[in-house]
Amino acid sequence: PTAASSLEPPPSPAREAAASTTREAALEQMMTWFTGALMACEIGDIDADADDAATDDETFVALGRSLLHTKSSEVTFAPTVQEMHADLWRLVAESDYLLDGSGGAALFVAPAFTNFEIFDDFSLLVRSGLRYLVSPKIEVHVYHPLARSERLRAPMPTVHIYLDNEDLFADGDGTLASLLGSM
Repeated sequence: PTAASSLEPPPSPAREAAASTTREAALEQMMTWFTGALMACEIGDIDADADDAATDDETFVALGRSLLHTKSSEVTFAPTVQEMHADLWRLVAESDYLLDGSGGAALFVAPAFTNFEIFDDFSLLVRSGLRYLVSPKIEVHVYHPLARSERLRAPMPTVHIYLDNEDLFADGDGTLASLLGSM
């Protein structure tokens, strides 16, 4: 055992239950935020400029479709960027629908990570790696409290990875429980 591993407390059912509850709370908070983001899209606004209305409609459809097809999630409390990076790639490796091209989305949430400038750099590295190693068509959306664009300002750092496919249909029942079942 390494010095670091000897400092870690042994696993306990109570600690695992607390971590699970914290993970569930983080996912619930993000799903509530995504719902608000969808509701903020002014779809079908007849008073808006035609270009603005089309953009809002497209944003609503794109975000809604990617959320609807979210098949797996990971909430990480990794203390370092390197460990967070390993957690994200483990999520990707376990997401066959991304690797085989059948399509779907994976949600990666890092509620304890507070260096948002480094998170931006991390996301650029992840985006380029995913597009090179998985698919050039993959979409990577990044959210955090200090994002440059107001529509990307989420309560916690989040990466939403989405690969669309024309044969993609929704699985699950749309509940948080169905998303948590993939953790």
